[in-house]
Amino acid sequence: MDIKQKSLPKKRIQKQADLSKGKPQLLLSIITPAFNEGAIIRQNLERLYRYMEKSDPSRQWEMIIINDGSKDNTGELAEQFAKNRDNIIVHHNIVNLNLGRALQTGFALARGQYVVVMDIDLTYSEDHIHQLLGKIIETDADCVLASPYMKGGKSTAVPFFRLLLSKVVNRMMRIMSPIKVHTFTGMVRIYKAEFLKKLNLKSTTYSINPEIIYKGAILRARIEEIPAHLDWSDQKQTSRSSSIRIFRGIMAGLMSGFIFRPYFFFMGIGLFLFIVASYIIVWIFIHTFTVLPEIATANIDFE
Repeated sequence: MDIKQKSLPKKRIQKQADLSKGKPQLLLSIITPAFNEGAIIRQNLERLYRYMEKSDPSRQWEMIIINDGSKDNTGELAEQFAKNRDNIIVHHNIVNLNLGRALQTGFALARGQYVVVMDIDLTYSEDHIHQLLGKIIETDADCVLASPYMKGGKSTAVPFFRLLLSKVVNRMMRIMSPIKVHTFTGMVRIYKAEFLKKLNLKSTTYSINPEIIYKGAILRARIEEIPAHLDWSDQKQTSRSSSIRIFRGIMAGLMSGFIFRPYFFFMGIGLFLFIVASYIIVWIFIHTFTVLPEIATANIDFE
């Protein structure tokens, strides 16, 4: 993977290089991609760090922050936070390479036995981390998803259209996929590091999330879910990613379902054409029998 990065202190570059070598050494790696998150990154990193320190101080873990070409002060704030903390790694992309590449970068750098992906906006709160970890250890799964759409999950303050679009798309993906989970597009998950190494990921957008599930299905991976709370209550205070970009990513992920259920697409087109043709035929019959009596009457009057 050819990854460009800004100039960093020599010690940090060496530390990043060491992370990608050898077998996993730590129990847990936490990956947090960030793009133009200067307004929230410092306080949310503090939240994550405090939670990990208090929840299990004896557990070895690391946090990898991927500054994906931010144009604000995200990178500087992340570096300040990482200073004097040996288990915090900051990687900088010179330009924005999008979520898919950012996650691939984090996966390559992670050295934990398990890898958690968290959204830096913490719309899924930090307590999901140990719920995910507990589930993957309990079930020996390859991947565990945080799902607000399964039984027991919920969402708060998510814009109506965005929530509706997400639910519809995830429902369609569930129909097309041999793995019957409820949330394909969500980013907050935990993986076995050895499972990630088997994937040849190509997506550069949000569609990397369903791509992982689809390729996991091909590999006969064990994929589980936990009920999750998606909370947008604080998002009005920050500038979030473009809905258009997210929509495109979701659509790309939906189209990738063609791999497993191509006939759904052809059936959809066929059903649409059948409905149109049926309407035309019914319209012709109705209007034909409506007009015929008038023609017959007109002929009688003419005779």
